[in-house]
Amino acid sequence: MTQARERLYFPGISMDELQHPSDRKALSALRKVRGLDVITRKMIEWGLEGKIRKELMANCLRVSEKQCPSLYGLYRDCTRTLGVEDPPEFFVECNPHPSSYIVGVTKAMVVLSTGLIDVMDEGELRFVLGHMLGHHLCQHVLYQTMARYISQILDLVARTTLGLGGLVGKPLEVALMSWSRVSEFSADRAGLLACQDLDTALRALIKLGVPSRKLWSEINIEELLRQAAELEPEFEVEVPPEGRLAKLKGKLGQLKEKLSKLTIGTRAQPWPVLRIRELVKWARSGEYEAILARGEPLEPLG
Repeated sequence: MTQARERLYFPGISMDELQHPSDRKALSALRKVRGLDVITRKMIEWGLEGKIRKELMANCLRVSEKQCPSLYGLYRDCTRTLGVEDPPEFFVECNPHPSSYIVGVTKAMVVLSTGLIDVMDEGELRFVLGHMLGHHLCQHVLYQTMARYISQILDLVARTTLGLGGLVGKPLEVALMSWSRVSEFSADRAGLLACQDLDTALRALIKLGVPSRKLWSEINIEELLRQAAELEPEFEVEVPPEGRLAKLKGKLGQLKEKLSKLTIGTRAQPWPVLRIRELVKWARSGEYEAILARGEPLEPLG
């Protein structure tokens, strides 16, 4: 698509419009996992959010109107574009690797690395900031934080609940990581709405997924999409028919899924090829254009 002539904002954009079907399905499965409620309560009891914020305040720059105002202006543009009325605090951490994340329990905090800021142009930064705000809009923040600190949390739970953390740990960790990967698909949709240009969004994903400046200019998107087509489709949850053959088929399917998770079970983010595939699919589906069509001109801040 061509670059938008004027920036748009989208009043009333909803979680349902942004949420990828795989995100919705995985989140539903995650909420049924034994021990999730215990972990959530413990995170609140321990004051994890306050500890995280204290660490960010001690080690990072808090971006504001008076601190890095040009970057803050870009962030404010993105919050207005997506209709985020109470935006998360925004921090920049000293880290040469391009990275970003959002954390919190009741209040969200967005963090970008200096390495990411150095390699992204303005449009690409809009995509990344919009992606972070997408997690906020889709109510991902609590579970994203849980996924980020799951090892430490389970260790503490095991020590304070007579070993309960060990009993619920692995199933919960696998469910969290499975959900965390597909939650990126939803957040990428918000990123695209923030930058409003598919080519810009794809450049940002390439820079995140292929961190080599020498290769960026040679990446072929259509070839990446052909590569994505060779991947196996995601496992679908089916209600199996009764009978011995059905039970055998079910056990084989479970074994296949377990084998696949030996390599991807603890990976928090999806392969960049899949993120590109899912974003292009959404941009070409008509849903994205329908949201753009109802957008209203974003007036510059005075």
